[in-house]
Amino acid sequence: MLDRHEKIQSRAYALWEKTGYPHGTDWDHWFKAEQEVDAELLKGFKPKKAPAKAKTPAKPKKKAKTA
Repeated sequence: MLDRHEKIQSRAYALWEKTGYPHGTDWDHWFKAEQEVDAELLKGFKPKKAPAKAKTPAKPKKKAKTA
């Protein structure tokens, strides 16, 4: 399986070919390919839920002094 860098490289080259081999557009194609590859990689990713915060016990109220 190709790693991320190789996927981006391959996609950028395909984009360059598709647009007719224009000179000076390598970074444009690279960034576009990077966005596409990352979107594919994140498509099936489900982040883990953060654990629920523990509730802190309420502070006991001070008794009012009676005179």
